[in-house]
Amino acid sequence: MKVLIIEDELPLAESIAGYLKQEGFLCETAHNFQLAEDKITSNSYDCVVVDLGLPDGNGFDLIRLMKANA
Repeated sequence: MKVLIIEDELPLAESIAGYLKQEGFLCETAHNFQLAEDKITSNSYDCVVVDLGLPDGNGFDLIRLMKANA
């Protein structure tokens, strides 16, 4: 299962990704809104974990983008 973790706090993103990788998941991370938007529009994910409060954008806008591209 391919998972995208969108989280601006690097230690937290790495912790989540590390745990999920140990459980057999393929994980990618995005640490800001722009990178997350680029990954969402160019890749396919089975699950996306979204931080709603990003410093350069709103996580709800990313969720709307995913719904529009579904």
